[in-house]
Amino acid sequence: VLYSSSCFSKGIITITEGKRHQIKKMCLACGKKVISLKRLSIGTLTLGDLASGSYRALTTNELIELKSYFC
Repeated sequence: VLYSSSCFSKGIITITEGKRHQIKKMCLACGKKVISLKRLSIGTLTLGDLASGSYRALTTNELIELKSYFC
C-alpha cells in the first residue's frame, strides 16, 4: 500500500498470471472497490516513462516475447 486513508487507498499489486478482472475480484474480497487500474508491464516489456496516450515501435525481441504470451 502506497497511501491509505479512511476512504481511499493506493497500492501496487504484482501477479504473475492474471485472468480478466482478477485484481478487481481480489480487492473486492478484501472489501475494497477498484476505481482504476494501470498495467505497468507484461513480462519484461515495461511501460517505463511513456506518456499516457503515447506509443512507440516494439523491438523484434519485444514482439517475439509478446507473441509468446498469446500464441
